[in-house]
Amino acid sequence: GMGMADAETECGRITLYITLTEKQCAEAEKNCAELCRLYTAFGVLCGAFLCIFFL
Repeated sequence: GMGMADAETECGRITLYITLTEKQCAEAEKNCAELCRLYTAFGVLCGAFLCIFFL
């Protein structure tokens, strides 16, 4: 019937979802590392600018 699948098909589908999720997770971790460096550098530069400007 509609929506019915055997165990082997379900297992294959779950394996596919796990693989896709792992790829997305790895990509997100890479993006986070790049953004962390960017925002840290931006924060340091803003702090230095404020110190120079106000002191």
